[in-house]
Amino acid sequence: MTVVYYIWAVGVSGFAISAKGVPATGALWGSVIANVFFMVTLPLWGKLSDRFGRKPVFITYGVAFVVLSFPLLGALNGSAVRLTVIMMVALFFLGAFVGIMPAYFAELFPTAVRASGIGVPYSFVVAIFGGTAPYTLTWLTSRDLQWVFALYMVVLVLIGLVTTLLTPETQGRELT
Repeated sequence: MTVVYYIWAVGVSGFAISAKGVPATGALWGSVIANVFFMVTLPLWGKLSDRFGRKPVFITYGVAFVVLSFPLLGALNGSAVRLTVIMMVALFFLGAFVGIMPAYFAELFPTAVRASGIGVPYSFVVAIFGGTAPYTLTWLTSRDLQWVFALYMVVLVLIGLVTTLLTPETQGRELT
């Protein structure tokens, strides 16, 4: 999820400016519009997870990005409007993870180990994978290997899907 987040919520506007020729002003406004839309979707995903469970919502995120990673990256061109729409689609489905991640992670761990069980591993993953994602996409694209980055995202999302399937449903679990 961290690679998907750092590409679609943070890095794609800079990538679109440098690699696709999107005008900076348009890319930045597109990013603002898409991220405001993203924030609006988060309570929707939270409500859906309260009703149907955490796992089905996470699975929705995972399936969406397995299917959409190649088309979304491939559709980027020099248009700020297109960038905005693509970001909105990506961020809508990313909201399925981000909107419920804090609750799900908190529900997985007892209070005594919650901070260390979540914080330490998550921080390392964000630094290693998320922090390098925009650079990796730009570098691969400069070598006409943008498809490799899309494949990288799909593989990571598939790992997340398998992990989700192997973890327990936490909806309704009392925090201890």
